[in-house]
Amino acid sequence: MSGTNIEAELRRQIDSLQQRVAELETALHACEHGAIEPHHTKPPAPDEAELRATLYSIGDAVIATDSAGRVVRMNPVAERLTDWAEAEALGQPLDTVFRIVNETTRVPAENPVVRVLREGIVVGLSNHTLLLAKDGRATPIADSAAPIRDVQGNSTGVVLVFRDQSAERLTRRLMETRLSLIEYAANHTLDELLPRTLDEVETIVESSIGFYYTVVPDQRTLSLQQWLARGLELSGQHTDAGLYDDIDQTAIWLDCVTAKRPVIRNNSVMLPYMNDTPEGRAVARRAMAAPVMHEGEVIAILGVANKPTDYTEQDAEIVAYLADVSWQIIRQKQVEEALRESEERFRHVYEHMAVGVARVSLDFLIEGANDAYCQMLGYREEDLIGKHLRDITHPEILEENLRKQAQLATGAIDHYRMEKQFIHKSGRVIYGILDANLIRDANGEPVYFLGSVLDITERKQAEEALRESEARYRMLFEVANDFVLLHHFDIPESPGCFIEVNQLTCQRLGYSLEELRRLRPTDIVTAENLKDIPAEAAILASDKELIFEKHLVAKDGTSIPVELHSRVFEYQGQTLALSIGRDISERKQAEAEKARLEEQVRQAQKMEAIGRLAGGVAHDFNNMLGVILGHTELAMEEIDASQPLFADLEEIRKAAERSASLTRQLLAFARKQAIAPRTLDLNETVEGMLMMLRRLIGEDINLVWQPKTGLWPIRMDPSQIDQLLANLCINARDAIAGVGAVTITTDSASFDEAYCARHTSFAPGEFVVLTVSDDGQGMNQTTLGHIFEPFFTTKGFGQGTGLGLATVYGIVTQNQGFIHVDSAPGRGATFTIYLPRHQAQDEPQPAESSTSIAVCGEETILLVEDEPAILDIGQMMLERLGYKVLVAATPHEAIKAAEGHSGVIDLLITDVIMPGMNGYDLAQQVRDIYPEIRCLFMSGYTANVVAKHGVLEKGFFFIQKPFSMKALAAQVREALDSASSP
Repeated sequence: MSGTNIEAELRRQIDSLQQRVAELETALHACEHGAIEPHHTKPPAPDEAELRATLYSIGDAVIATDSAGRVVRMNPVAERLTDWAEAEALGQPLDTVFRIVNETTRVPAENPVVRVLREGIVVGLSNHTLLLAKDGRATPIADSAAPIRDVQGNSTGVVLVFRDQSAERLTRRLMETRLSLIEYAANHTLDELLPRTLDEVETIVESSIGFYYTVVPDQRTLSLQQWLARGLELSGQHTDAGLYDDIDQTAIWLDCVTAKRPVIRNNSVMLPYMNDTPEGRAVARRAMAAPVMHEGEVIAILGVANKPTDYTEQDAEIVAYLADVSWQIIRQKQVEEALRESEERFRHVYEHMAVGVARVSLDFLIEGANDAYCQMLGYREEDLIGKHLRDITHPEILEENLRKQAQLATGAIDHYRMEKQFIHKSGRVIYGILDANLIRDANGEPVYFLGSVLDITERKQAEEALRESEARYRMLFEVANDFVLLHHFDIPESPGCFIEVNQLTCQRLGYSLEELRRLRPTDIVTAENLKDIPAEAAILASDKELIFEKHLVAKDGTSIPVELHSRVFEYQGQTLALSIGRDISERKQAEAEKARLEEQVRQAQKMEAIGRLAGGVAHDFNNMLGVILGHTELAMEEIDASQPLFADLEEIRKAAERSASLTRQLLAFARKQAIAPRTLDLNETVEGMLMMLRRLIGEDINLVWQPKTGLWPIRMDPSQIDQLLANLCINARDAIAGVGAVTITTDSASFDEAYCARHTSFAPGEFVVLTVSDDGQGMNQTTLGHIFEPFFTTKGFGQGTGLGLATVYGIVTQNQGFIHVDSAPGRGATFTIYLPRHQAQDEPQPAESSTSIAVCGEETILLVEDEPAILDIGQMMLERLGYKVLVAATPHEAIKAAEGHSGVIDLLITDVIMPGMNGYDLAQQVRDIYPEIRCLFMSGYTANVVAKHGVLEKGFFFIQKPFSMKALAAQVREALDSASSP
């Protein structure tokens, strides 16, 4: 396989492994969160055979344990990697079968299953771990684990997934070796590169001998370039470079050149030539060689020998790949060295021609100059000839210059160099580096001086500008309002001490400049940030620039969140890192506040969605309960109470009524129940409940009542106050183990816009406050996040419906109030309810009727219901009560019935939500035909068509599904006896 093909295959394997890891992480995440597909029915559970078939087809190793961490199942991949058969592993503690240690320290690593069993979480992929098989074999692995949960969400065990990383490690090692050789070649000679290459190859394939031959174009002769041996047989390297061997006498080399592919020889008998080695070379017992191909011919051979075990096809692919890689690097190095030699030849010419050159007589007069010299001083050559050196030399340097020239003239010295200031024709100063040489004749006598001048005027100007710039930047550096830190970056993993920091950094961190110059960046960051430094340093070393966040630690221990903008640069042969940091404390606070607000919005949206779902479920369920309840009551009227069937029917009726109670709590949570609000004194309402509440919580719990006098009035349905208190007191009772106390208090509170801006869960306005607190066991933060969700409960099975606090939430929200909960484990719980103050004048309260309501009649009723079962039972009930009943299954049928009826229709009873037309619109059209008709709406929940926020409009009548015949009779009678609807 060529180097290009194996590199492509290696990259494909890396991509495949990375994709597999992502799939495993996704699957484990799904296991943790127990994602449920939105189907009405669950798919059938797979049987044992299907589970085992699935397990055995997985490409990764899988071990499943029970809740005690004992092995209950493992697939063949796990058997191979652990060297344990499934039959002998069953029932064993996982630590016995799955032994793992840290790859670097060999210290036993924490088993991920232990953590899953302890914390109940998914433990993601971990690396740098070795699996110790039963036979002692060590395999690098990546592992992850997740809890196995039953349908109730209880953990019944753990599934552990792990995989062999050997191939991935080899792939990465080959890529790193390639990069290492490229980097090494950049700074070393070809003679140094060859042994380094062989050393890398020997290390990877575990060989003690390596060799590199080139093949002469005649394909008959080998030229040894490098022979490297190490280990017990021979230490160091031996190179017989230039040694030529006849290919016919070289056994494995001949096979390699002839076959043009890698050749393996694991039998020393088949290596006669290699065992008959020159003195000083190691004896080969096993060997393999790989050719380097170019245009169909073998041009070089890379080989290894004396691996402790037999060479494999994988070894052959590795050596073939490295042979191609090394040849490409060597060829590139050969080209670079040839180019360097050429550049050196031309640089010599360039250095002598690119500077100004002048010939000066022994009496210091200019005799000639080249173009560069003339251009530097602004003269033509003929204008320079005859001028004395003093004419072009700055007075400050003239004396020194003439003194050295005199030494040249006498032959005391042959050369000198100095930085000289020349006078340009225009009068400006030119800076140059002067090299003056004495030229002698054949007899050694001085003849003239030859001076070459390198113009450094721009450099001197740049240096001056740099000094001025440094002064300006020093000022900016010191007055900057950000942290500015400069430190060495020669070793990214262990950055050097600070070189410079600005005054603000010293002030904010509480260190002096001298103290900071003795510290490293790792000394002023939090322990949590330390682990990120190697990765950040690697990015800086490659990309040279990085923006990241850190917590700087001041001398007094204060932590300061900072956003750092860092870059790496070279300066005067040093690698430096400059970081500019901005204090982001306020931004962090704003981000935290934003996250908190977003979480509140998400919680409100979730509760609203659950409310809509609860209302819809209650509507449909109430229809079914209405049918059950109605038929049960009718049947009970037909049977004597002494008969056994009557008792069974009574139980059905009670069950239906209890179910209806549950739906009423759902409707309360969803804010869909019908209410009759009126102006209340909260203290009076609570006091009327105290006796019942004391019986409710029991004698072991003391009920404390602490009312606030002068309380503002509220407008609310009294029955809802009863629901609030009952549910909160029951919740408090269940939270108290043994004796305890429940305290009920009332108060008034006002919140303005400024207060609500700081406390986002509050609303501005005036409120009456109802507080129920207990000294029970309290709740943690996780429980607090779910307490108002329907059917959420921390009580045991059969001890609660999970609707009590959901009902409280729905009632408070329906009445435009809000609720706060304060609780912690062991500190009890306090529920504080804020209800809006009622500002309107007191309205007259309905008087209690002292006479019983007649429940029968003989009026005509139009009954409209799209649910056939409800329509049938409704007709039966009304007719049993003596009424004449017209029925319609749709609003259009109802209108036709009204138009076709010759007599009077006294009452319209209609469902609220129906296909094609709602009950309110139907009532309006029927009233056009019968203006005096009364209207009674029925529904599983009230809708906005007949109510606003669940409050019925004045003059409307409503009956909540499901209803008994007695409730229907009373509501029908009340509607018929009232004034007509508006």
